[in-house]
Amino acid sequence: MFPQDRRNELEGPELSDEQTRAQVVEPAKQLVRAAEFHDYTASFRFESCNDQNEAPYRGVATVTFTFPPAVDQQAYLDQVAATMLGLGWSEGPPPGKVPHGRVLHQDQMMAMLAPWPDHPSTGSVKIYGECRNLSDQRQQGGLSRQDISGELTG
Repeated sequence: MFPQDRRNELEGPELSDEQTRAQVVEPAKQLVRAAEFHDYTASFRFESCNDQNEAPYRGVATVTFTFPPAVDQQAYLDQVAATMLGLGWSEGPPPGKVPHGRVLHQDQMMAMLAPWPDHPSTGSVKIYGECRNLSDQRQQGGLSRQDISGELTG
């Protein structure tokens, strides 16, 4: 139980856990197919939309991939971004958001594309859903990463 009603913090109508998950897993699936990533892993988790680790929560799907050999990483990320534009995403963050780095959005959802600084041959796309889930993910284990790699190929 929450100490206060957090419905006023939602970015739209409340979503169930399943809807929150689908909101980011489906776009990740579309991206993996369209971008033709060959060497990738993917995960899903719930993330708190505040610094108290409380509701509301959003879904986050992360696709981590290996850059093809001898490719310019920035050009490759530009190609991934172009693929996402073709899937209905738009350049820049959603209105009211000010993230750093290469960002695209679809309604209030946001995707961040970047190379991994500690792993120079690796890049990632993180898809952040809307803050619309009020389930207590701390009690349900939803804050742990779930491997979804197998779901994205089917």
